[in-house]
Amino acid sequence: SDVRLVAAHDLPGLIPADAIAVSYIVGEGSLAALLVDAEGQVRYRDLGRAPELAATVDIWRRINARDHRQGPSPAGIPGFRVWRLASGGYRLLPADVRAPRAAQEVADLAEVGRHLSQVLLQPLRQELQGRHRWIISPDGPLAQLPFETLPFGPDAQAAVVDAEIHYTQSLSVYALSRMLQRQYSTLKGRQDLLAMGNAVYELAGDVVGPVGLRRDLRGAGTPLRVAQQLRDLDGLWQNLPGTEAEVRAVARLFPDSASVYLGEQATEQQLQALNARGELKNYRYLLLSAHGYLSAEQPALSSIVLGLKARTPEADGYVTAAEWPGYDLRSELAVLSACDSGVGKVVSGEGVMGLPFAMFVAGNVNTILSLWPVDDKATAEFVTRLFEHLQAGQGAAQALAATKREFARHRRYNHPAYWAPFVLVGAG
Repeated sequence: SDVRLVAAHDLPGLIPADAIAVSYIVGEGSLAALLVDAEGQVRYRDLGRAPELAATVDIWRRINARDHRQGPSPAGIPGFRVWRLASGGYRLLPADVRAPRAAQEVADLAEVGRHLSQVLLQPLRQELQGRHRWIISPDGPLAQLPFETLPFGPDAQAAVVDAEIHYTQSLSVYALSRMLQRQYSTLKGRQDLLAMGNAVYELAGDVVGPVGLRRDLRGAGTPLRVAQQLRDLDGLWQNLPGTEAEVRAVARLFPDSASVYLGEQATEQQLQALNARGELKNYRYLLLSAHGYLSAEQPALSSIVLGLKARTPEADGYVTAAEWPGYDLRSELAVLSACDSGVGKVVSGEGVMGLPFAMFVAGNVNTILSLWPVDDKATAEFVTRLFEHLQAGQGAAQALAATKREFARHRRYNHPAYWAPFVLVGAG
């Protein structure tokens, strides 16, 4: 990629008139923010100390990732209790572990969200209120935080109610992605959709578990350091037959302009062949309804996991962040609709932001991925509705925000577990 760092004279006009850009800076126990508006004015805000920030973000993510109406769970997180520490942060501990000194158990888990809002949003309320779009550059553990769920404003509603929120690695990357977006707006002759789904992960004879909730892989295996170790994850990926209905439903929106690869065709070999023939760059939208692996230890190993049957040395099924820059894309949006939040531990900011950046280097403008494992049926409906908004002419960030607001009012899928994990990284 032709990387060019944004300088002060580049800032006026970089941010849309109805938007504000917020770059968070997480230090050792400290927190700050840089804000840039449409005029290019830069403001610095010292947000003070932020003790236990990573742990607090992880707790809020876990609270939102599980629909507690599906069954009883102590403190909302089975087998654990949430404690408010004397320092002001929060900690999640097994139920049989003694409480930290002077800590108080949290009964109302919404308190954690209110705390994060008080730390991250309230000091910026003058700049944020009235802004239609927030462009957030998270730092460290904040990349795992769905800001859309935080209460904000006079009615303390979820932030997504009033703001379109999307994410970027930095203002420099945002400027490059905006430039790419403008270039693509003049392209002619592209097809609308390339979609892959229902990849074959489990071979005949394997034990297949329930697939209603895509598998949460935390706690499995040892840290991976090199690409050859990715095969050690093979047994963790469950077939996702529900993704076929998702892909077909989206493809029906583009009846004369969609290419669909399902089952044994949803492979890395197929992706490589399309790229080699120069066809991959001819699609406006990519839908990869497949497992994803976001690596905390080695962000370059973060991968889209396609079919694992009949692999070759050149195509092992794991399309890694290190490999994506070898592809040639001209896509405005890639939707990774089954991306799991990682194996073994909470994923770092580099893990979440690294895969979208690798796809940006390949030529993709925006990436939507999920921060935790998602429900098959809800996701099929969510992704279909998202593409309906795109087909109607909405931009990526606008379409995602509209879909989230609809689901927040959904009769069945209004819990954040179903709509909050999907985040957009890119130009919006």
